[in-house]
Amino acid sequence: MKISSSDVARPALLAGAVLLTLLPGCGGLAPHARTDSPVADERLSALLASRRAVAAHGAGVVVEDEEVIVDSGRIRNEIERLTLEFPDHVPSLMASAQLAHDAGERTKAVSYLDRVRRLAPGHADAVVLRARIALEEGSIPLARRLVEEQIDRTPDHSGLREVEAGVRFLAGEHEAALRSLDVAESLGAPRARVLYLRGLIAERRGDRASASRLYLEAAEAGDPRAAARRRGLEAG
Repeated sequence: MKISSSDVARPALLAGAVLLTLLPGCGGLAPHARTDSPVADERLSALLASRRAVAAHGAGVVVEDEEVIVDSGRIRNEIERLTLEFPDHVPSLMASAQLAHDAGERTKAVSYLDRVRRLAPGHADAVVLRARIALEEGSIPLARRLVEEQIDRTPDHSGLREVEAGVRFLAGEHEAALRSLDVAESLGAPRARVLYLRGLIAERRGDRASASRLYLEAAEAGDPRAAARRRGLEAG
């Protein structure tokens, strides 16, 4: 049987797609009211609120009818400064790890995550991000070990179950991946992401009709990538 270049590339493309599914980025960092408090929690909340405002409105943010120009890079620097002023402040370390990861600085992200895990062993969100980085780097065994160890501690964490599904999918364990997604969904994982990953699994198994339906449902549920994935599937 002749193997085309597209057949060779498809597994890599699917691996990239599942990693995108598992990487929500800084959107999960909750904003709070702006404050000038010297308390680390409140300063971090204010900085994250500013960052979310920049993400939503661009560099120009309107505050009380006046436009204030905010530099998102400076906001990140201020968040990282908190990790120096308050080296044991886990939320600042986690935020810095996420921001470093979003900027493609994996080594820096891992360094922050290692600090979190030393300060707060069993920190589920830190393990989730560390496992995702392991998957990005192609280390399925490391990601699997991290996730399985943490699930023993916090079996009700939906993010862990999503990453577990991603590990199993990339390892070719499709039935096991679907079971992980069932658990993740029952624990409150976003339905759009669950549907999208189910679509990837169906596509990988050659069930194009199911994959197309799942992508349509994922798009209707709010996943921004599902419509393009469905069009690509139907065109291919």
